[in-house]
Amino acid sequence: DPQAEQWRLLIVDEGQSREVPIVWSGTRRFHVILNEDPMADAGPDVYAGDQTLVALDGTGSSDPNKDPLSYLWISPPEIVLSSNTASDPTFITPEIVDDTVLIFVLQVNDGLEDSSLDTIRVMVIHNTIEITDTTISSVVSECRNAFTTITLAGDGNPVVFGAGSTITLIAGQSIRFLSGFFSERGSYLLASISDGNSFCDESLPESMLAQPVEKSRAASQLYSLQMDRTREKQIRVYPNPNDGRFQVALSRFEGEVQLTVRDVLGKQIYKQDLLSREFIDVGLPYAKPGLYFVLVKDCKNVYSSKIVIR
Repeated sequence: DPQAEQWRLLIVDEGQSREVPIVWSGTRRFHVILNEDPMADAGPDVYAGDQTLVALDGTGSSDPNKDPLSYLWISPPEIVLSSNTASDPTFITPEIVDDTVLIFVLQVNDGLEDSSLDTIRVMVIHNTIEITDTTISSVVSECRNAFTTITLAGDGNPVVFGAGSTITLIAGQSIRFLSGFFSERGSYLLASISDGNSFCDESLPESMLAQPVEKSRAASQLYSLQMDRTREKQIRVYPNPNDGRFQVALSRFEGEVQLTVRDVLGKQIYKQDLLSREFIDVGLPYAKPGLYFVLVKDCKNVYSSKIVIR
């Protein structure tokens, strides 16, 4: 066609350029669609019982250009996924001794670009626990959880909660108090059924992390952050329960911290900014009886503990 015109379209993206020849005759309109990076969404953190089937869900991932996505899941070395490239792979949680956190990483690709990494924590706790032949002393404050059922005593195996002890029991379905269970006068027991989204968070130990992949420097940086041992910091409240006057013991905190107390509706009823020290005295003379949360915030994280005011 002698009227045809030849053009060259120069495309530059992140310092890389390439030319695309375009030939047409007459008047033409065309659109250049720039590719945008996809976004990975590994889903919200979840709890699961040990030795049970769990399904991951990356279908919340998206691409601004509506391009089809491919998936890449990275799992802890002890975990075998049904597929590392499916949008919703499954796996069996391991048999555990203590509550364990498994961290999975998801990356998606739109055919041109990889997304940033997204993670999901699967917090594995025992499906069932039995508490037998146990005496809990007066100085103990602890929480025990199970994904389905907690059973106390029974079959001639006594369980005694000593005066002054504070025990929290959280189960996903049921808590069974059998013959042989004794709670001494002055002990405090809080038993509740969880909706599956909240258990004894403070009892979760070190994570079993997915291993980084060589192709991504961002991945190795991510795992370095995940290995940060902030979990060594702890707060403890004494006495608990109390009359609104109590002491907060801080372990391994340094620098400035903020201490707040909130009720079960999230309303802040106390706040104090201070340099961290081993013990902090708190007085809440006007607090109504009930359950409260003590929060200690440092420069990186927030740490919490439950208290009961009588």
